[in-house]
Amino acid sequence: MYDYQNWSLRVAYNWRDKFLSGTANIVGIGVLPLYTEAYDWLDASLIYKVNSHLSLSIEGLNILDTVRKSYYETPERPQNVLLNDTQVIGSITLRY
Repeated sequence: MYDYQNWSLRVAYNWRDKFLSGTANIVGIGVLPLYTEAYDWLDASLIYKVNSHLSLSIEGLNILDTVRKSYYETPERPQNVLLNDTQVIGSITLRY
């Protein structure tokens, strides 16, 4: 985080290692562990306070275009792939 006079900047980086996300019972095979691969995530926002009544902001979510992949027991048995697109949000805030 960074705050100076009328400017405010926030950057948040998160990383998650591979983890067990559940189990699946597959007919003819049995119960298999379901893993999600390691992934990282980056969000940021910038706010400019014009005066005590007006501020402008821009925010970016999932700036890295992170793709999350999960698989049954080994990466050679994929289960799903999730892409959360990058989002950019602009806003104007008025206070009375």
